[in-house]
Amino acid sequence: RFTLTISNQLVVGSSVSFAEGSVSVNPAAGDDDKYAKGSVVTLTASPASGYGLRNWAGTGSDTSNPTTVTVSSDKHVTVTFELRFPLTVNNYSVTGSSANFTEGSVSVNPVPKDDGKYPKDITVTLTAIPASGYRFDRWEGDASGNVTAVTITMNSNKSITATFKKVYTLTTSVNPA
Repeated sequence: RFTLTISNQLVVGSSVSFAEGSVSVNPAAGDDDKYAKGSVVTLTASPASGYGLRNWAGTGSDTSNPTTVTVSSDKHVTVTFELRFPLTVNNYSVTGSSANFTEGSVSVNPVPKDDGKYPKDITVTLTAIPASGYRFDRWEGDASGNVTAVTITMNSNKSITATFKKVYTLTTSVNPA
């Protein structure tokens, strides 16, 4: 019979807890805190608030959640959680490659992770694209300036406003010509 450790903690029940999150283990270890040879164990990471799963090490799929591990000897798995921060543009949570409004849109590169958040210190480029009849004016909040593209570093929750202005057409005529 063999042991399973997750980030240097021996699995002795159905979960292992860390400051950044926890991992549920199914099935739980036996009464002797060990697994029979060939046991397939499902590991499910549950990040704590403000964190996300970065990856596993020592499993069959180091990016899947849940993932599985086959215990054929004493098995050592590592789970890595990372700080993640949400990005809000014009009061909308960014979940994809753009945020769209009546006045225009903001393209976002790269897109956030599946949980709608960005890993700490990743650089994100926002590009304002005015709709017909509008022009981009400026960035406000956690970004500033009046150029259409701005780069931000996700080191905290970010709230940004892209301000667009209505464009009016003025038609004049002279009489007599």
